[in-house]
Amino acid sequence: MADENNAKFGPGGLTYSLLCEQPYEDKEKREFGTEAKKLVNSIGPKLEYNFTYDPVFPKTNSFICAISHSTENGSTYGFDTIYLVWKRGGKLEFNEFRTSEPVT
Repeated sequence: MADENNAKFGPGGLTYSLLCEQPYEDKEKREFGTEAKKLVNSIGPKLEYNFTYDPVFPKTNSFICAISHSTENGSTYGFDTIYLVWKRGGKLEFNEFRTSEPVT
Protein backbone atom coordinates (compact mmCIF):
# COMPACT_ATOMS: atom_id res chain seq x y z
CA MET A 1 0.00 0.00 0.00
CA ALA A 2 2.87 2.41 0.75
CA ASP A 3 4.14 2.08 -2.82
CA GLU A 4 0.67 2.84 -4.12
CA ASN A 5 0.47 5.97 -1.93
CA ASN A 6 3.90 7.11 -3.13
CA ALA A 7 2.74 6.72 -6.72
CA LYS A 8 -0.28 8.94 -5.99
CA PHE A 9 1.48 11.66 -4.01
CA GLY A 10 5.22 11.28 -4.53
CA PRO A 11 7.71 10.38 -1.79
CA GLY A 12 6.15 9.92 1.62
CA GLY A 13 2.55 9.50 0.49
CA LEU A 14 -0.30 10.83 2.60
CA THR A 15 -2.06 9.01 5.40
CA TYR A 16 -5.51 10.11 4.30
CA SER A 17 -4.92 8.52 0.89
CA LEU A 18 -5.93 5.23 2.50
CA LEU A 19 -9.48 6.60 2.67
CA CYS A 20 -9.53 7.99 -0.85
CA GLU A 21 -9.81 6.69 -4.35
CA GLN A 22 -8.56 7.83 -7.72
CA PRO A 23 -10.86 10.10 -9.74
CA TYR A 24 -12.64 9.75 -13.05
CA GLU A 25 -15.25 7.09 -12.27
CA ASP A 26 -18.04 9.34 -13.49
CA LYS A 27 -18.48 12.44 -15.60
CA GLU A 28 -18.92 14.84 -12.65
CA LYS A 29 -15.69 13.70 -10.99
CA ARG A 30 -13.81 13.83 -14.28
CA GLU A 31 -14.95 17.40 -15.03
CA PHE A 32 -14.38 18.67 -11.48
CA GLY A 33 -11.01 16.87 -11.29
CA THR A 34 -9.86 18.48 -14.53
CA GLU A 35 -10.92 21.95 -13.33
CA ALA A 36 -9.30 21.45 -9.92
CA LYS A 37 -6.02 20.23 -11.42
CA LYS A 38 -5.89 23.25 -13.76
CA LEU A 39 -6.48 25.57 -10.79
CA VAL A 40 -3.68 23.99 -8.71
CA ASN A 41 -1.34 24.01 -11.70
CA SER A 42 -1.95 27.75 -12.12
CA ILE A 43 -1.61 28.75 -8.43
CA GLY A 44 1.15 26.34 -7.37
CA PRO A 45 4.67 27.69 -6.81
CA LYS A 46 7.00 27.46 -9.80
CA LEU A 47 10.68 26.68 -10.24
CA GLU A 48 12.44 24.90 -13.13
CA TYR A 49 10.42 21.67 -12.84
CA ASN A 50 6.81 21.54 -11.69
CA PHE A 51 4.33 18.67 -11.64
CA THR A 52 0.69 18.59 -10.55
CA TYR A 53 -0.59 15.12 -9.63
CA ASP A 54 -4.07 13.87 -10.41
CA PRO A 55 -6.70 14.69 -7.78
CA VAL A 56 -7.72 12.18 -5.13
CA PHE A 57 -11.32 12.16 -3.90
CA PRO A 58 -12.99 10.87 -0.76
CA LYS A 59 -15.06 7.80 -1.60
CA THR A 60 -18.34 9.54 -0.83
CA ASN A 61 -17.91 13.04 -2.30
CA SER A 62 -17.36 14.17 -5.89
CA PHE A 63 -16.90 17.88 -5.15
CA ILE A 64 -13.86 17.96 -2.88
CA CYS A 65 -10.38 16.58 -3.57
CA ALA A 66 -6.72 16.74 -2.57
CA ILE A 67 -4.04 17.54 -5.12
CA SER A 68 -0.27 17.48 -4.70
CA HIS A 69 1.92 19.96 -6.59
CA SER A 70 5.69 19.30 -6.72
CA THR A 71 8.22 22.04 -7.39
CA GLU A 72 11.98 21.70 -7.79
CA ASN A 73 14.94 23.30 -9.46
CA GLY A 74 16.15 20.00 -10.88
CA SER A 75 19.16 19.36 -8.69
CA THR A 76 19.40 20.95 -5.24
CA TYR A 77 16.03 22.25 -4.02
CA GLY A 78 12.41 21.13 -4.06
CA PHE A 79 9.18 20.79 -2.09
CA ASP A 80 5.58 19.57 -2.36
CA THR A 81 2.41 21.51 -1.62
CA ILE A 82 -0.92 19.82 -0.97
CA TYR A 83 -4.12 21.66 -1.84
CA LEU A 84 -7.66 20.91 -0.77
CA VAL A 85 -10.01 21.97 -3.58
CA TRP A 86 -13.80 22.05 -3.45
CA LYS A 87 -16.72 23.45 -5.36
CA ARG A 88 -19.25 25.73 -3.68
CA GLY A 89 -22.03 27.45 -5.55
CA GLY A 90 -20.48 26.46 -8.87
CA LYS A 91 -17.13 28.13 -8.02
CA LEU A 92 -13.83 26.45 -7.17
CA GLU A 93 -12.32 27.28 -3.79
CA PHE A 94 -9.07 26.01 -2.32
CA ASN A 95 -6.90 25.94 0.75
CA GLU A 96 -3.19 25.19 0.96
CA PHE A 97 -3.27 22.15 3.19
CA ARG A 98 0.37 21.22 3.65
CA THR A 99 3.79 22.19 2.34
CA SER A 100 6.66 19.79 2.80
CA GLU A 101 10.00 20.92 4.18
CA PRO A 102 12.22 22.03 1.32
CA VAL A 103 14.81 19.46 0.28
CA THR A 104 18.20 21.03 -0.33
